[in-house]
Amino acid sequence: MPSVTTGGLVVRQGVPQDAGALYELSQRAIHTSAAEHYSTAGLAAWVSRRSPEGHRRMLEQTYLLVAEADGAIAGFANLEAGTEAGAGVVDQLFVSPHSGGRGVARTLLDALEEHAVSQGMSHLDSHVSKRAIGVFERCGYRRVETERVTIDGEVLERYLARKQLPPGI
Repeated sequence: MPSVTTGGLVVRQGVPQDAGALYELSQRAIHTSAAEHYSTAGLAAWVSRRSPEGHRRMLEQTYLLVAEADGAIAGFANLEAGTEAGAGVVDQLFVSPHSGGRGVARTLLDALEEHAVSQGMSHLDSHVSKRAIGVFERCGYRRVETERVTIDGEVLERYLARKQLPPGI
């Protein structure tokens, strides 16, 4: 995907050199943006599962888009194939705490959806944090079920959300 400018944001496909910056952004977003939705221990457990190498693998193995604003990374989201035919999974969506409210999440989700349709996907699923569910719902996703995941003995609540996509052209 070539870089596309939308509403002051530049959206481009991620490259392996972005791994460190994406890792740091996700850490900040979890500790800052999700802080009112999870306990301190829950946030620490969530963050403990992230690493620069994990972000590098994600960049190499999934379709990942980066949004930039004013020359800095404002957010990222990735898409991978689901386990059922026609399904895609929005695995991660993170927005810098300094870029919230600027349409970064919506821009990234719209771009992922456009790509998913071009790949023949019929719907997208995502396992969405309590912090992000409102964004997903405003973008047309619906809650399918409440999930609880245990990480290092901490139980974090999240939601399975799904969006039906229009048929590709």
